Amino acid sequence: MADQMPELTPIGPVTGLEGIAMIAEEVAALVAKEAAAMGGGKYQFHPDELQAVLKQWQGLQNTITAAKSTVHVRVPHSPTVMMPGNESASTTVSDAAHTTNVAYQDYLASMETYVNGYVERLTTALNNYMQTEQNNSGLATGAQSHLQA
Repeated sequence: MADQMPELTPIGPVTGLEGIAMIAEEVAALVAKEAAAMGGGKYQFHPDELQAVLKQWQGLQNTITAAKSTVHVRVPHSPTVMMPGNESASTTVSDAAHTTNVAYQDYLASMETYVNGYVERLTTALNNYMQTEQNNSGLATGAQSHLQA
């Protein structure tokens, strides 16, 4: 990374706020140049696209909820868990199945948390966008009626 850094011109000792302001301006220019070179990192949705993406995430949310309802917690070696046989191989398989079941439940719980957060953020973004559009529409209508008067 150090070999990719642009060369900075030496400015000598920094005195007062003017020197700090000069350094800040130089850093801001470098950051702006790098951000422009990387494409700015922005992605914009049209409201219809955002609603479609939100519906897909909500569908994933429903899938995870359905998957969680089919997974049951059982204690290994309990009367409700029947092993294929009464030997060490069956015990090993039963323990492995239990471990896999617990891991799957943990996975579903973490995915549910992630997806719920994402749905919440998308919903907030869509609501903010629609509220801003409504406010701007009201301002434009008010300005138009003011100009006509």
